[in-house]
Amino acid sequence: MSRSSGCRSPSTKKGIVHRSLLVKLQPRMEIEGELDDAVQLGCKVPQSVLDRWHVIEDRDKNESSLSPLSDEDGLFVKRTLDFAAKEAQICQQTQPPESQWISKVAMPMLNLFEHTALGSASLEERGKSTSSDSVAAFDIRTTEISSDYVPTSTYPTLRDLDRKIDVALGLRLSRRTLRRLQDEHTSINQTASFVNFTPLFLNIEVKRNYGAQDPLIQLGVWTAAEFEKRWAEKWDMGMPALAVEIDGPLWNLYVVAAKEKESDTVLDFELSIVGPVELGSSRDRRSLQNLFDNLCVVVQWARTEYLGWFERCVVEHRVY
Repeated sequence: MSRSSGCRSPSTKKGIVHRSLLVKLQPRMEIEGELDDAVQLGCKVPQSVLDRWHVIEDRDKNESSLSPLSDEDGLFVKRTLDFAAKEAQICQQTQPPESQWISKVAMPMLNLFEHTALGSASLEERGKSTSSDSVAAFDIRTTEISSDYVPTSTYPTLRDLDRKIDVALGLRLSRRTLRRLQDEHTSINQTASFVNFTPLFLNIEVKRNYGAQDPLIQLGVWTAAEFEKRWAEKWDMGMPALAVEIDGPLWNLYVVAAKEKESDTVLDFELSIVGPVELGSSRDRRSLQNLFDNLCVVVQWARTEYLGWFERCVVEHRVY
């Protein structure tokens, strides 16, 4: 059982909570700033994450990260980006609720990886992978953190934080791997609902740019619960979690990394939130293309390095 189990108050979005209060969570979360600076200060981040981060930082110097697409897929991508750009302009003008941003801008972008070869494994790749065939986008607005893994806090304002985020990208498991994991676990992540056997590699929270809520608060609580799950299962803590805040048109990427610490002979951990780096925005069609190219970088990482980590540390449960 996780150290954070127990009765909880209902979640709420009332009040404004500043991200600096995340240090009062258990596990403690601290915002570190620049990724390279955090690494120099002892934050452990895999080289694969550093490499992708720098590709995104240097987007203007890099060519498109897209894999070669068929004519059909290429046309589908273009039409979807055109649609998302038009809908983003409408959202900016009409200031609709967050649900409109999600359904008209975010989800069409993310669904591209489910409906094109960008997120589907080739026959050759499927032969190499025991776990996943494809990438999928999930609307998880109704999905709460399992009560076993909700981060705790003695700070009154943090006790009733919302335990949900909006959307996520994840890897679909093969049937064989799914059956194996279902025989061994009640879940492989911090949830207890329909995505509880989905490796979620990109966590996303959407806020209107004129709203009062800070998206990093919910992302912080959500990713802290992910590490609570890993800790409880004795899975490797070395793979960071990736989180994106969408504040109006702007998409910012963060890395959340664990730091194990020992105090009074008790081994524990705390978390560093590093970033952000700008993924892109939906301000105009060109910005949306940059955003999509950077999302491709994240998806390529998920289908290689992240998938390898998942197979070693969760499916095979190798201890390091």
